[in-house]
Amino acid sequence: MRFFFLLSLFSPFLLLYPQGEVVPVPLPVANDQASDFSRELELTKMDIESLSGRIKAFRRKLDALAPKGAFPFDESIRQRKLPLLGPGKEEVMGRSDRGSSEPLISKQKPSSSLPRKQKTVSANPLHPVGSSNDRDGGSSANKMGFYLLPFLALHRPADCKWHSQLGSFPVEQELGFASGWRVGKKWKRFFLDADFSYHRNELKALVGVPLTFSGEAEGFGMMVNAGGHLDLGSSASFLLGVGVGPHSQEIEFKLSGVAEEEEDVVFAYQIFTGVDFHPADHLLFSLKYRWLRLERMEKFSARSLHMLEAAFGYLF
Repeated sequence: MRFFFLLSLFSPFLLLYPQGEVVPVPLPVANDQASDFSRELELTKMDIESLSGRIKAFRRKLDALAPKGAFPFDESIRQRKLPLLGPGKEEVMGRSDRGSSEPLISKQKPSSSLPRKQKTVSANPLHPVGSSNDRDGGSSANKMGFYLLPFLALHRPADCKWHSQLGSFPVEQELGFASGWRVGKKWKRFFLDADFSYHRNELKALVGVPLTFSGEAEGFGMMVNAGGHLDLGSSASFLLGVGVGPHSQEIEFKLSGVAEEEEDVVFAYQIFTGVDFHPADHLLFSLKYRWLRLERMEKFSARSLHMLEAAFGYLF
């Protein structure tokens, strides 16, 4: 109790006693972090200087090894100016040595005065523009390729002989006709084809025999032909060729009501010549003379047919 009593007596004096200033205690500064950052900055600077020195040394070695002017692009970079790349392309420019600012990229539009190449499209896909037909006037391409030619012909058969037990008698024959078609290919100077034909003619009389007589001869065959042709201009060519093949031939007649007939497959060969015309693209018109020889049968001798043929078809 006495302590609290004394404390109550001296408390007013304690409040009136002047208090001293509070002196702040200085805190330690984080100098370790600042020193680490400075050290890293110095190391980075040294690395950059070392790399720059190595680049300069490599540059000196490269300039010493390469001949002068071997790197025009690199030289233009050192001069801070690149050459013009060409019409319609970009020109790269740098800043001048005096520090003036110039545009880095300047685009140059293509000149409208330059003529543009016009592309012509052909209306015919089988005859493109710029092909050999245009370069030589169409004289070679129109005469080359595969062709299909139907044909008609008139033929005059030479007299043949009928061999009988009483002897050999000449048989007079009348004009006949032939028809067929031909397929083949033409090159610049040669051709190769095959023709399939049917021919027929009437028999007129048996020479030296005063008896009634009537009859006919017909045949069907295939010939393989080859030959050459020579240009006569831009739309015509002369041709000459030969061919061989089998022929099935039948000859029959009646002599005073008595029938005589024979049919056989014989060997045949021919020689022909003529002119091919090209009236339009891929069209072919042909006029030919053909001499066709059919070998003999058992009762009839060999026959010769002189043919005048006209053909009109398509050249692919």
